[in-house]
Amino acid sequence: MELITNACKFSEPKTPIFIIMDAVRGNLRLSVISKPIPDEEGRVGIPLGYENMVLEPFFRMTRTVFEGYDTLDYGLGLTLADKIARKHGGRISAANIVDYSDLSREPMTKVNVTFSVPLVSE
Repeated sequence: MELITNACKFSEPKTPIFIIMDAVRGNLRLSVISKPIPDEEGRVGIPLGYENMVLEPFFRMTRTVFEGYDTLDYGLGLTLADKIARKHGGRISAANIVDYSDLSREPMTKVNVTFSVPLVSE
């Protein structure tokens, strides 16, 4: 739920959010892909080197408070989700991807946050 809520909060309004679920090498993987809003400094997506920082407690990419969502906005949501995933032998990762799917427009940066857990425990 946290991955989808973050995608909604940080995406450009009225743009689609893609949720892809698959099973790869014994892991259940859920990817949430969205088109991010540029931040206060004009950056789009997660700056290089910050991919792991977004999972750290109290780390926030923006100072914006999202009143339309029932969240605390303290920078703990992805941290908690990652801790839960790790307790189940999984993990969460976040990275920018480049979307080339529409040849009528320029490629665009999107954010892919992936939740992965093993289907069978060892």
